[in-house]
Amino acid sequence: MLSTVFGFGFSVADCVRSPDLFRVDLTVLERGQQWKRWKEFFDAEQQETKQGVAGGKAKPKLSNDLTNEQSAVVPTFVKDIAEKTKTSERTIQHEVQIATRIPEKVQTIIKDLPVADNKSDLLKLSRLIER
Repeated sequence: MLSTVFGFGFSVADCVRSPDLFRVDLTVLERGQQWKRWKEFFDAEQQETKQGVAGGKAKPKLSNDLTNEQSAVVPTFVKDIAEKTKTSERTIQHEVQIATRIPEKVQTIIKDLPVADNKSDLLKLSRLIER
């Protein structure tokens, strides 16, 4: 199970509880990149948990296939992290969108520019690139 990160024996949940992670002033772009990484860990952990419960023999279900009862038990990344970090769900959604939709080459180019800390412009860019 992906309950440890890089073999150090702490989970993503432990990272979220650490106040030191929020003492550094990150740009909107950098925060989005961090949320994206956390989402990858979260998704992998959720997938391993689902597989482990059924012994790896169950057919993987898409989130659209979950019943209401199942979806109430399986937390979404955004909801889970928003609660733990006291950040709004919408903020996390926007910042993950920015990090996901803007290509890494573009992110590298703009990381030191003022636009890297302008959420409105980054969202516009992410939506423009999506088209």
